[in-house]
Amino acid sequence: MPPTGTWAENTNLTGSRPPRAHDRRALGPERGRRRRRRWGEPMSQPSDIIDLVCQSKSLPALPATAMEVLRLTQSDRASADELAEVISHDPSLTAKLLKMVNSPLFGVRREVSSVQQAVAMAGQRAVRVTALSVSLTDMVKAQREDGFDFVSYWRSSLTTAVAGRLLAQSTAADLVDEAFVAGLLSQIGRLAAHRAIPERYAEVIAHREANGGRLRDAEREILGVTGAGIGRALLQKWSLPNAICAAVGACQGEGLLELPEPQQRLARLVHAAVVTADLFCSEIAAGALDQVKSVVRSCAGLGETELEAILTELDAHVRQAAADLSLEIGATADYSEIREQAAMELAMLSVQAEAERTATVSRAAEAEAEARRLNEEKKHIIEVASTDALTQIPNRAAFEKRLDEMLAGARRGGEIVGLLMLDVDHFKRFNDTHGHQAGDEVLRSVAAALRSACRGSAFAARWGGEEFIAVGEFGSESAALALAEKVRRAIESESVAWDGQTLAVTASVGVAVCRPDESPADAEALVAAADARLYDAKRAGRNRVAPAAA
Repeated sequence: MPPTGTWAENTNLTGSRPPRAHDRRALGPERGRRRRRRWGEPMSQPSDIIDLVCQSKSLPALPATAMEVLRLTQSDRASADELAEVISHDPSLTAKLLKMVNSPLFGVRREVSSVQQAVAMAGQRAVRVTALSVSLTDMVKAQREDGFDFVSYWRSSLTTAVAGRLLAQSTAADLVDEAFVAGLLSQIGRLAAHRAIPERYAEVIAHREANGGRLRDAEREILGVTGAGIGRALLQKWSLPNAICAAVGACQGEGLLELPEPQQRLARLVHAAVVTADLFCSEIAAGALDQVKSVVRSCAGLGETELEAILTELDAHVRQAAADLSLEIGATADYSEIREQAAMELAMLSVQAEAERTATVSRAAEAEAEARRLNEEKKHIIEVASTDALTQIPNRAAFEKRLDEMLAGARRGGEIVGLLMLDVDHFKRFNDTHGHQAGDEVLRSVAAALRSACRGSAFAARWGGEEFIAVGEFGSESAALALAEKVRRAIESESVAWDGQTLAVTASVGVAVCRPDESPADAEALVAAADARLYDAKRAGRNRVAPAAA
């Protein structure tokens, strides 16, 4: 890891394409010069490229509503009524704004049905920035395709925006809206370059395909400037707030540490969001998962538990935001899939290395011994990949596999499958009052109690964050309920010693069952049913069990 906490400029752990043969002729002449430019020779100085893009007539003008919202953003005397009136004049913008504000990403407690309510519930600042995001999104959507991959563009931009907002919610609540809009605009420079200098940007794409590596490196090699640098200049031309312009310019980590501290706070969050999005959009290979998490924790100031929770819920929020903004983003990646791929890559690297060493063993007996050792090591790697690093109990991926197996077996054997979903009560208080290390110790204690209570009767795992889960086959529904109560009492009896204090821990448990006489069981529906009962237990006062619905 680099000491700055940003993604290493020379990292080789990317999801890049392998080099392949390609026509190396220049795609067009230099302006004002007869000779053709050599492959890889920058077109001109970075400032020339930036001026050429920003002054291009092929770029769209800002929508009138966006310009008016920007004017209000820059005015100290703008009122909430003025903002509501400007937005309400655009019915499409109003509808999308209300969908965004009512989404789980914003966390507004009751439904908002008007712009005035949105301002009152979410605040002027949040509504201004969200309206600007929606208006700029519609501006980009209106552009003709011209061979540009808008699906990938929106998948990357929206994943960055949602990741930025979730990271800010945990560490910098005053920056959640700016982190979202900066993430949404993080790729705007690439789109602008494609529009303004299409032949030159085609060279960037061709260079990347021929040589592999990351797109930003191809941009720097061919144009002398990255899409982030172009994006910053374009946003400055459009008079967006300086902090957002600076964050977009430094979103790849370049120049991040040279920014003044007020701007650097937002820029660090956006850089962490870009690295996260690169992982989820396969710009960075899944095998680099641990390095990515280290960079994100460093930039955003997050603990392991908080980051795991954000990564687990990221894909669902991205898909919801895409629906709210009517964006096509193609297939997305779930965090459990990325973790599984990372484990497989690690196992394959280990197997390949060991296979090469085994091939050098000359005698048959030595080769056989090496093969046995290799097999045991592979089993160990797979076991580690299916174990939660913090609590040392099975993780979500291992649980989902076991649940599928158990449901399939129950159909044949006529058993009742009981599923327990539990959540540590008031877990956030442990983190806020005693620190994240105390919170981690609470999670380890709960995991130990759960594993002990379920031994011999159910398969227990950590679901994510402060949520745990267990599944087993039972002779009756009352037996599943009895196990849930046993688990609850086991956790309640645990006491965590921390910094001279004793922390009391309790949990709420929801139970769902799959009966033999019911239609074929669906794993996702069973988990959702247990989750709903868990929240019934929370609403009923916590530290209790909510039985399965009749």
